[in-house]
Amino acid sequence: MAEPKEIWPTDEISAAVVDMTQKVSEEPDAYLHFLQLQAHHPQYTADTLLWLMAKEPDDQVFRTVPEWNEHGRFVKPGEKGIPLERGMVRLLDHDGWTNPNMEWVFAAKQTWAKESIPPEPEQRLSGQRLEMGLRTLLELSPVEVKIDTGASSSEIRYDPERKEILLPQGIGAEEAFRGLVREILQARMDMEMDEGYRREIFQQDAECLSWMMCQRYGLPCPEPDLSRLAQNNAPWNTEERNSCLTSISWLYSGMEKNVSREVNIQKSVRQKIGQAMGTNEHGQGKSKALVQTR
Repeated sequence: MAEPKEIWPTDEISAAVVDMTQKVSEEPDAYLHFLQLQAHHPQYTADTLLWLMAKEPDDQVFRTVPEWNEHGRFVKPGEKGIPLERGMVRLLDHDGWTNPNMEWVFAAKQTWAKESIPPEPEQRLSGQRLEMGLRTLLELSPVEVKIDTGASSSEIRYDPERKEILLPQGIGAEEAFRGLVREILQARMDMEMDEGYRREIFQQDAECLSWMMCQRYGLPCPEPDLSRLAQNNAPWNTEERNSCLTSISWLYSGMEKNVSREVNIQKSVRQKIGQAMGTNEHGQGKSKALVQTR
């Protein structure tokens, strides 16, 4: 199917981004939708997500025609894609660069499948992949991460006086993952500020970043507290609010890229070793004679 040739004018995209910036920065449900879209589309900039929300406010997944085809779905005849201008899609393999080409994406409701296909599972982190994700987060931390032998808190906590992230003894891997994401942001903000760091200033952003990472990797995480969203953004104009959305978007995409790269490298290595040894990536033999049944 040929992609449509017509292109929405840039001023329409700009106007939609302005309108959605206001909506997302004031309405908790809209902001949570923005975060969910970002979680599933780390390659998209904040403005891209706002544009997609304006065009298809109820959809959660957007892909190009080839991407949908790879997932066993096809764009319905007559459907028109949403244009993404140059620079609206990040090239995550090249830091700081964005796609110089025009792209069209289609929402899930614009597609069909030849047969019923169950929803695509999250890129769930578990076992060795979760361990590798945790190691990557430790490397990304701007401060040292230590076990809190004094048990001063029941949750992971950044200590601004000691410049350390403290982990309670016996904490589970999933809880450690979501807590580390949250506290790494707190530590990074403290490191970047000359003075005046206060935890509560960045609490909402830290919770949002943690929630997005957990959404991406299928890990449990409570929704961020957005009860003060409108109040927190009240002092800022539209440009400043958009800048905040852009910042959280870049923070997430950068962290997601690092974690995904490492866990996928390990998965690829295990698959190659498994192929050489006649096992799958979990170390299970392919030969029926070697498989024990219960």
